[in-house]
This record gives sequence, structure tokens and C-alpha cells, in this order.
Amino acid sequence: MISISILIPFTFNVKNHPYQYVYFNELQGGVKNAYKYYETDYSCNGVLAGSEWLIENVLANREEEQILKIATNYSPAAKEYFSGFSEQTELQYTRYYEKSKRNWDYAVYYCAYISAYQLQNNLWPPKGTIYTKEVGGFPIAAVVKRVSHEDYEGFEALKKRRLPEAKQHFRNFLALYPESEEVLEGYSRAFLMERNLDSTLYYADQSLAYNPRQMGALLLKASALNTKKEYNEALIVANEMSEIKSDFPEGLFQKGFALKNLNQPNEALKAFQQAIAHKKDYNQAYLQMGEILINYKNYKKAIDIYDQLLKESPNDLYAKAYKAKSLQLSGDNIQAESIINSLPAANQNNVEVVKVKCRIALAKNDLATAANFINMARFINNDADLFALRAKFVLAQNNRPQAEAFLKQAAELDPINREVQELMKLAQPAGGPQITQQAAGDQAKTKEQQSVMFQKPKPKKTSPIAFPKR
Repeated sequence: MISISILIPFTFNVKNHPYQYVYFNELQGGVKNAYKYYETDYSCNGVLAGSEWLIENVLANREEEQILKIATNYSPAAKEYFSGFSEQTELQYTRYYEKSKRNWDYAVYYCAYISAYQLQNNLWPPKGTIYTKEVGGFPIAAVVKRVSHEDYEGFEALKKRRLPEAKQHFRNFLALYPESEEVLEGYSRAFLMERNLDSTLYYADQSLAYNPRQMGALLLKASALNTKKEYNEALIVANEMSEIKSDFPEGLFQKGFALKNLNQPNEALKAFQQAIAHKKDYNQAYLQMGEILINYKNYKKAIDIYDQLLKESPNDLYAKAYKAKSLQLSGDNIQAESIINSLPAANQNNVEVVKVKCRIALAKNDLATAANFINMARFINNDADLFALRAKFVLAQNNRPQAEAFLKQAAELDPINREVQELMKLAQPAGGPQITQQAAGDQAKTKEQQSVMFQKPKPKKTSPIAFPKR
């Protein structure tokens, strides 16, 4: 029995030299069981076998003068192996799950950092594999001839936002390689950029069917679900990302966004803080934190957040606009107006800037000016703050039924908006303080302001407001 227990590993070592370190005890299932659950080629020697095969079977027989582009997921060793062919080859490193974004003809991959799911379900080596180095009957390295360059062309088009072109390239590649988790992710991203959320989710799920740990696909799925306001589902996906990679800032951002809209402000703030800890210039995370703090009237901390962001990005328009909003809501109209007036002329019609101007006008009871700003934004019907401002405007004229209608629309857009909730109490017919109008009793002026605010848009007239790029 002892001799047999010694003979088996001895035979393995002789048979598989110089890859004997891949050995796993047969009592635990040997390489067959270990391969799909544990790292095997941890010394990266599989890259040697793949490189030698590529040199002997491709490079040695080439007559073309064109340089051969070779990719690998372990370049330090590969550089040595191909050092004698520097005039014929161009070597480049790529992560395995970013291979479609790089321009190469052949690749040498070893089996580290490959999804266990793909190893367990025979989804590795990838399509196009022309040679494998096996140990114990299982591949530890693969030489791949690129199936097509359509995947690379698709990602290049995607970077330039040429979406129809990118989608066509991706379709062409998927016709050859339908199991490509990376290209399915790219196809999903193109649909998200078009705001086609259902297709985004469909192709993200297709990508995840071939690799459940495909982080890009999980991120696209969480983003699409948050955009669809399916926050519970988005939170589940965001938590999956955190389990895979706890320091992934984009995943933490999606988690914070879902928690914020599920009315869990403290947990949302923690998630945004963690995202910023791993990505110092994460402007959107700062802005989301500020929104939460404004919503709970913690204006001082909100201003601190915007000041932190402005240290990193001194010209950030939204940080300045939201800081001005925080100052105005805290009662400091002078500083708020100073910030707004200091913005370049090109930013004066930005929707967030116009909203702050409207707030300042309403605080001064300057209804004519407020009506002008509200009228500028009359075509925007997906902004809860604008509906709240419209409600405040008509409340200043004691038009409670119209205010209730505006606030109902605001609450549908943003159910956790506390300003909207407070205004709803003011709009109730039996209660709420009477708000003094400017030039009390001037009915003609009031009617004029209302007619300006609710005028029927003229044909082909576009809003002068600049939509924010989020």
C-alpha cells in the first residue's frame, strides 16, 4: 500500500515534468477534481509550452513579412520566450477577459484567473484554440488563433460612440462565437448607451450565462435596473459584485444608488463613501452623497461634500450648483446668488443653475422672475425638483389644486423627496399657511404670470435650457 502511494505521485512527476507541481493527491480526486476548483499552473509554466508550440508551428513556417501580433495573459515570461523573434512579432499583455479589446492574431493563455464556472463547464479554452498543454488530462495553457477581428472593431467603434457600427461588428462576431461573454457584454453596453434597457438586461444576462462573474455584465445589469427604478433587483446584483470584488467602486456606487432610492440613506452614504475610498475622483458618488444630505436638510455637511469635490474638480458645474442650492435652502441667498452669478455665461441656462435661480427668486417673492425661470424649463417633465418649484410658485398664489397636481407628479418621479412631502402638507385645502404674494391684490399681474408659466408652446420652439450630462 505504501509503495503504491509512492509510485502514483512518482509516475505523475516523471510523466509531467517540468509541470509536476500541478500534482494533487489522488485521495482528493487528483488533478481532475482540483483543476476546476483550485489554481493549478501557479508557476505559469504553461506559457512556455504554448510559446514553444507557437514558435515551432507558426513562426518557423511563416513567409509573410507582416508582423505577427501575439497576446498573452502573462507577459514577463513570454517576453523571454519570444525575444529571438522581436522583428517578426509584437507581444502585448491583456487580461483574459479583456482580450476582445486588444488587437492580436494569436494568443498564449494560461489557466490562472479563469472563471471556475467556465472551467467546470468546458467553456475554456476558448473558441479558436489550436493547441493545449495538458497535465493529468486537463489543459493548463492554450494557443488561440483569433476567430475574427470583428470583436476588436466593435469595441473600437463603441469607444467612439458609433453604436450602430459597434452593434453590427458584435453581431458578426457572435455569429461565429455565440458563447463570447466579453462580446455579449459589449453588445449589452451598446444598448445601454442607447437607453434600450430591456435589451441591455437581456444581453447582460446572456453574458452572465457563460460567466456568472463577468463584472462588466453585472455592472450593466445593475445600472439598467437602477435606471428602470427596479431598486431591489439592482441591489441584489450590486451585492453580487461586492462579493466578487469588495473594492469595485462602480459596484459600490450602484449599491449606494439603489439604497438611496430604497430610502436607506445611512447605508447609501456608507456605500458612496466606500466607492470614493477606492476612487478618489468619483464625482458622481460625491454628488449622490450631497443629494442625500440636502434631502435630510443637513446643509452644512452637504456643503462640505461639495467643497471636497471642488478641491478635486474646481470647475465642476454640478458641485457649484448644488452648493448654491444648499446655501439657498439654509437661508443664505447672498452666497448662493454669488456662486450662480460667478458661473460662465455658457452655464447660465443649465437646468440645475436655472432651478437655483428660481429658488432664489421665490425666496425673494419675485414671482415674475420665478415665472420666467419656470417657463424656461417648461418642456422638462422628468425632474421632481422642477415640479416642486412649480408647486411652490402656484402655492404663492394660493392655487392649491394646481400645486397638488404638480406635487403628485413630483412624488411619482421621486417618492423619497422630503421637500415634496412637506409641500404636500402645505397644499392641503384645509391647512397650510397663506403665502403673501408680491403686490397683494394685483390680480392682473397674477394672471399674467400664470399665463406665462402655462402658455402653450409655440411650434418648433425648443427649450433654451441645457440638459445635464449624467
